[in-house]
Amino acid sequence: LDQGSLLLAPKAVLETCDLLQRLLGSAAAEADGSSLKLIEITRAVNLRHLGFPALIPWPDPEWLHSWRRPLRLRILAHLVQSAADCDEQAELDYFERARGQLSAPGEESLEELILLGALGRALAAVRQYPDAAALLRRAVVGFVELGQPYQASHSFCELCRVQGILGSEDPLTASWMQGIATDPRSPAGQLSFLRLARGRSLLQLGRPELAAEQLDPRAIEHQWRLCPLHVQQSRGRWWALTLDRLGLPAEAERERESLSADTEFRLLAALDRCLRDEEDPGSILEELQQNQDVGYEIRRLRRLASAGTLEEQAWVVVAEYRY
Repeated sequence: LDQGSLLLAPKAVLETCDLLQRLLGSAAAEADGSSLKLIEITRAVNLRHLGFPALIPWPDPEWLHSWRRPLRLRILAHLVQSAADCDEQAELDYFERARGQLSAPGEESLEELILLGALGRALAAVRQYPDAAALLRRAVVGFVELGQPYQASHSFCELCRVQGILGSEDPLTASWMQGIATDPRSPAGQLSFLRLARGRSLLQLGRPELAAEQLDPRAIEHQWRLCPLHVQQSRGRWWALTLDRLGLPAEAERERESLSADTEFRLLAALDRCLRDEEDPGSILEELQQNQDVGYEIRRLRRLASAGTLEEQAWVVVAEYRY
């Protein structure tokens, strides 16, 4: 912990459920000073991956600069992501503080590219999509040019989401996805995340036939079954929308009905149907806002789109919700 090994570890280590929380709790009881602060940050990162996001307070500058630059950049990326998840006011403040650590375009190290991806996701969270796309593209290109395409996955998936919202796709998108998907260092199950991100983007770009190639449950069926529940459910929702666009409403409805009532995706799918049928979206929006898991994000999207009508806010939610 003194060397920050957990914050430099693969994401899978940080997602090791409550076991890591217990281990870190025991370590915190015996730590002090610099080590204790790092343990607190690592615990917060672990909780975020477990679905309990909380703002990580910006640490003392002297403490932050006591760490080697690669670890310091990882810490900054976690700080920015924590703000993007749950504190809109802190988000832009953290963004401004962190981006000053970046080198000029084309000069970034791997750790700077990780921070760059976090900064891009932060801008996307407040609907600054053109600027977010530029940062995310810069991160993806950097990882590819440094021979590390597998590390581009998070930035690539968010770039796909942003491109779908903007209605414009970089001509190299398919090539980047192929490079990430075929990198032997890519984690098991990563292809599911890539297909989901690309599929929803293609659908929003008005290419449902190509979206179907990515989202069809018969494609990489074993991978869909093994991926996290939220990815399975999100794929089901976007597959239903694809079936609607392909003129298969009965099949789309069956897919919607198969979504779990315990997740937000059943509500989002109901909102999709409501907008398709030109019905009042108000009650579903209110239910989504009260949802324990996604309420903050839904409220933020509606607030950022508050100049629009209720229907326009609903369209923002269904098009821009992160999954």
